[in-house]
Amino acid sequence: MKRVLVCILNHKKTKKLNILKNINYNKKDNFLIILDKIDLKLDKKKIKNVKIIRGNKKINPVPFYRNLAIKYAKDKYEILLFLDSDIIPSKNIIQKHYDAHIKYKKVPLIGGSVTPSFQIKYKNVWQFLDGVLSWFTSIEPAKDKFIPKPYHLPTCNLSIKNTYLKKYKIFFDENLKTGEDVDLCNKFRSLQMKLILIKNADVTHIDRNSFIDFIKHQLNWGKHHYHLRYKKLFLRNNNFLIIPFFLFLYPVFIIILNLIMTYLTLVPWIKKNFLYVLCFLPVFIVYFVKSLSTLFEFYKDLKNLFFFKL
Repeated sequence: MKRVLVCILNHKKTKKLNILKNINYNKKDNFLIILDKIDLKLDKKKIKNVKIIRGNKKINPVPFYRNLAIKYAKDKYEILLFLDSDIIPSKNIIQKHYDAHIKYKKVPLIGGSVTPSFQIKYKNVWQFLDGVLSWFTSIEPAKDKFIPKPYHLPTCNLSIKNTYLKKYKIFFDENLKTGEDVDLCNKFRSLQMKLILIKNADVTHIDRNSFIDFIKHQLNWGKHHYHLRYKKLFLRNNNFLIIPFFLFLYPVFIIILNLIMTYLTLVPWIKKNFLYVLCFLPVFIVYFVKSLSTLFEFYKDLKNLFFFKL
């Protein structure tokens, strides 16, 4: 069995796959590159051990392609490491993940930190907010640490022991457009397993820097909150709870819920630098907009809920 399969999901906006040039890898490590609706030429003389899969999935492509990687890695690799094409990895990231899995034998999910691109080069407020709202769960730790609920490990820098995927038949939820990493973490936690964020395995993420891209992503997250956080996890797909909760309770407590989410988002940043407290109002406003998207997704789903109930 080989050591590590590095699965790189190539995003549409990534024209050149520079990620491979920055990584040191072992001869026993392989790369699986998944191209979504794009073409990409690679110099295989310089980069060996590469397998390319081309896809054209229109609905919820991200979890679908991540599942392709799980199926491809079956019985072949010890570790499956997920990276995305819109990140810049640290050079020894593969070895760091592999060593961590040797060290923490009973931990299935291991993540590395994610540095938002505004910390490297600030461009505008949308890039800043995208970084603050996206990577508060994965700030570089002083030492390896367990990740408690409700935080998670993002799939742009995440490795999984293949034995656990095989034993418990765990896959990404292909009904989710975004938030598939949160759902995956919840599945392992439901089996009483822990998640670890390790130090010195960092990636820098190239964040969204236009208002349209930023708000589109946040609205999608709002929709994801309805399906994953409330409908699936909190209300357990019980229509007798979902309908009254969103019709009567959610609109009443929407401010309180957004205050809680803003607090949970900013606390990790404030621990690093107290000045992040100044982000409270804009982050709260974004969460309020996301919560409206969550509510609209419920109304969109209301007809299905009633038909299912009947």
